[in-house]
Amino acid sequence: MRILRLLLVIAALLILLESTLLVHSDSSLMIWSAQVPYLGSNGEPHDFNYFMSIKELGFNAVFLTVPWGAVEYGPNEYDFHVLDQYMNYTRALGLKVILVFFYSVPAASGDPDATPTWLLNNGEVEVNPSGQPQNPPALAWWNETDRQYYFSFIRTVVLRYVNYSNLLGVLVDYGWLDDDWGPSVNGLPVGYAKSDVVMFRNWLMHIYHDNITLLNDQWGTNYSSFNQIMQ
Repeated sequence: MRILRLLLVIAALLILLESTLLVHSDSSLMIWSAQVPYLGSNGEPHDFNYFMSIKELGFNAVFLTVPWGAVEYGPNEYDFHVLDQYMNYTRALGLKVILVFFYSVPAASGDPDATPTWLLNNGEVEVNPSGQPQNPPALAWWNETDRQYYFSFIRTVVLRYVNYSNLLGVLVDYGWLDDDWGPSVNGLPVGYAKSDVVMFRNWLMHIYHDNITLLNDQWGTNYSSFNQIMQ
């Protein structure tokens, strides 16, 4: 899974570069932050007093999660009224904000619609070993079309708030990683979409110079071709 973690970091860096993010930071500032779900336990947006209570507890920053499906409710159709309120509340209180983006799963119980329904119905989804859609549903992270939708979403949100004085930065999660979201964490079954398997095989072919014998020698297997891997 180390290669997946490396790719995750690279993807995050690419998104940051593409978004031309300007970070309004003070190198001498000690950050004391709290994670804030998109909605409260009652399913409603937080009010000003909620953020005031965070500041009164001694925090000077918040990790504000941005559920993809709740903000981009249709292709290039956005609803920013909740995020606008939060950014204005925190700016008035002097709280720094780190926007947190999750690709396929909710970051907290108050984060609905982690993946847009319109894309789940039309894009490629992760599947379990039986070939059924992963539950909760997750987009295939090697699907180039779905990936570009995600990059565009993040870019649109970040550019909207990049000039807010209290924007400290962004945190980007990308893809369904079984080592993060699978059996070792919450008992969910492992599974990969077709595009994931194809990219993994291509990577193996590159690492082993398209020589299945080299792979078999190291793995102790007897594959006759790379296409047999993860069948």
